[in-house]
Amino acid sequence: MKNFGKILLVLLIWHGAKAQNYLWPTSASDYLTSSFCEYRPGHYHSAIDIKTWNQEGYAVYAVEDGTVYRIRVSPHGYGKVIYLKLKDGRFAVYAHLQRFNRKLEEKVRQIQLKNRRYTIDWRPKRWPVKKGEIIAYTGQTGTGVPHLHFEIRDAQHRALNPLHFYRMRVKDQIAPRLQELLIIPLNKNSAVNGSVLPKSIPLKKENGIYVLNETVYARGKIGLAIRGYDRANDVYNKYGFYREQLYINDSLIFEAKYDTLDFSKTSQINIGIYYPLKALQNKRFLKLFKELYNQLDFYRTAPDGGVIYVKEQPVHFKIIIKDFWDNQSVVRGRILPAFNPPPQILYARRLKDQLFVKALLPRNLRTLDLLHPGAGGAWQKVRYYEIVQQEFRPQNQQILIKALLNPVQTKKIKIVGVASDGRRFALLNDFAHSADTIAFKLINYGKYWVAQLSPPQNTSLLDIETRLNGVVIHPVSNLNDRFLELVIPPGEGDKQTLQLRVAKFQKTVLDTTIHFAVLFPEKSQHIALFNDSLQIETTGQTVYDTLLFSARKNDSVLTLKDSLPILSAEYDFSWYPQPFRKGVRIVVKTDSTPLPARTLGLYRFVSEKGLRYVGGQSDTAKQTVVMRSKGLGSIVAAADTVPPVVEILFPAPNARLKALKFVKISAFDSLSGLDSDLNFRIFIDDQWMIPEWDPERKLVLATPHWKLKAGQHRLLVEVQDRAGNVSKQSLVFFIKGN
Repeated sequence: MKNFGKILLVLLIWHGAKAQNYLWPTSASDYLTSSFCEYRPGHYHSAIDIKTWNQEGYAVYAVEDGTVYRIRVSPHGYGKVIYLKLKDGRFAVYAHLQRFNRKLEEKVRQIQLKNRRYTIDWRPKRWPVKKGEIIAYTGQTGTGVPHLHFEIRDAQHRALNPLHFYRMRVKDQIAPRLQELLIIPLNKNSAVNGSVLPKSIPLKKENGIYVLNETVYARGKIGLAIRGYDRANDVYNKYGFYREQLYINDSLIFEAKYDTLDFSKTSQINIGIYYPLKALQNKRFLKLFKELYNQLDFYRTAPDGGVIYVKEQPVHFKIIIKDFWDNQSVVRGRILPAFNPPPQILYARRLKDQLFVKALLPRNLRTLDLLHPGAGGAWQKVRYYEIVQQEFRPQNQQILIKALLNPVQTKKIKIVGVASDGRRFALLNDFAHSADTIAFKLINYGKYWVAQLSPPQNTSLLDIETRLNGVVIHPVSNLNDRFLELVIPPGEGDKQTLQLRVAKFQKTVLDTTIHFAVLFPEKSQHIALFNDSLQIETTGQTVYDTLLFSARKNDSVLTLKDSLPILSAEYDFSWYPQPFRKGVRIVVKTDSTPLPARTLGLYRFVSEKGLRYVGGQSDTAKQTVVMRSKGLGSIVAAADTVPPVVEILFPAPNARLKALKFVKISAFDSLSGLDSDLNFRIFIDDQWMIPEWDPERKLVLATPHWKLKAGQHRLLVEVQDRAGNVSKQSLVFFIKGN
């Protein structure tokens, strides 16, 4: 097995963890809302989240003697966060805090007033704390609902699984719950149930073991991925797994265990899952294999990374999924080698109550049945059939079947059978399809084009010609009971053309041409489209794997109903979602405009909601807007000329108050947006106040840091969006005298 040194390091970490007796970090509860290394968009969760019952203000304690190492305050991310350096050299991190203890809160306010900013990053020279001392209170600053985000890091600032220090604190006697298994062909010559596309199979539980609810046939190089979640006693939160193991024929070939996290690699989370289904269906499958470009440290694998090779013998597998307390769930199953060549109905003809079917079937048959839909739609056996012709070949046999149909109006026929080695097959013929009807579907599958022609029984007499960049090619073909599939990898150029022509008896029934572009790993590229009005630029680090995409230009985009200036065509990308290693640079040519460069950006249409800002820097001299993006989607250049929406919620105009404890403001901008506390300026009588901005709730609070005298006062609020548009609101209020 690989990574022995890393395994030894983890064992040493565990030993050190057991030697510690850290205090539980809060009085809020002993329950978790999230576990260590759970999925987050773009990164792993580096902590445990402790439940605070959707409330704020619970005490937060120093878990050990140490010093305050760092305090950060920000409207985003961790919000208010405190870092302690513990006496053993580790670090404890507490995030999303409501406030710090009185002395720390006073010091933070002094720094904010000095810097005239809400956001700070402060590293005290010496600020000791004692174990059990209250250092802060739980809150919901930054991202998320009220909870306490709690990390433990080693001396090198690598995150450690905090549960190693609190094994007896959290109660969990519930095994993980498993939902689906995903089987993924890993190259163009591989297939699952007759397709290069991944196959998702629901899991069901029988006698305490999860099993597949259908038979799987495969060939070539494949990988497995699992979907599910963990639970704990007394709460309904869903957690990530702690440990995943894959055994093939009783040999362990893959193991993942989440004990440590290297922050420099956390962005690789999207290659630890099967990303396309997360992007398209919000289903998160954890891969039980490791690609060559995966540098994460969670794994112990066989030399091939946990990949499975299906050849001529069945593959028996066992998957064990565990939580931190060793509650486990087990999946058992087998993957059968696919028929080669696959069974196929060549044609089926119906003459009144007689049916003639010619088919290619396995050479050695144990059983063979013909079925038709009966009452209620259930399949029933055809009352009589006979084999009138039979020709044995080296790998299969061709037979002609004559059957009597009952009832005569049967619209479908199914041939099912079992080969001598136990493999089963099922072939379907639907008479509702004309013998000349061919349905066609072309799928961009990331690094291949996949063409599917159906119904499959109508494809044996077809003449199919495939050209890539003008040259005839011979794609890998797969066949199942639903379609004939062609798998077409790209050539070597940045911009390519695929042509597919299908004829029957020399009559063209399909003729299509696709123009597309390709991003390659380890290659710098500059792809200009639509006469240079759209440019795509990459480095050798942009993509992990080959990525096909096409783009469509829509020139009919008009000024929106709120008179927002649109400065380019809309460009719509078509691609199969893949994670990017680094951002791709997108350059959009704009129309000439007298508007300031700051107002220009790139936007995406979001149904009836209008536009959503996605980024961009304008160069008015070159008439371009440039952005970096870890994905491709529809974009259009526009200028934001609309100021933010601002409302003073408290105090009310002409309010008469004994004292003013805080100012409360609602502020949002639906276009270029608000991105920093510097977007807000709040004054009472020309005296600046610290704006505490909560982007998720679209609220700003400001507390006077001086005592207001009796009499009239003027509140002024200025809010500026990314584009420089400013909204101002003001009012007068009164402080009553004694």
